[in-house]
Amino acid sequence: MRFSGAVLAGGRSRRFGRDKARFVWRGKPLLEHVLASLAEADERFVVANRPYPEAGVPVLPDLVPGRGPLSGLHAALSYARHEVVAVAACDLPNLSPAYWRFLLRALGEAPALAVLDPEGRPE
Repeated sequence: MRFSGAVLAGGRSRRFGRDKARFVWRGKPLLEHVLASLAEADERFVVANRPYPEAGVPVLPDLVPGRGPLSGLHAALSYARHEVVAVAACDLPNLSPAYWRFLLRALGEAPALAVLDPEGRPE
């Protein structure tokens, strides 16, 4: 299944105290971990309100600035070339290509897909 991969990195990191996307964890910035998890996407890009030239992929702005993560999601869905879009926040370094393959396989078996939290509630 062809899909686009988008990483949301538009937050201000107020609680974290510094840019989460550039925070180094296990030798690499968080953004790099998430982009690597999307290596099998036909296209990859970052939605952010600041430049990330080190990302090596297009960095695109929110289309409606100042509206939080939903604005980033809106931008990701608007920019994507494919109907299927894998979207992840930049602070999820434990994602893997296998995770996305699992979700894409499940999506092929159902018209819609939601991830559940440990209590079974949709995320």
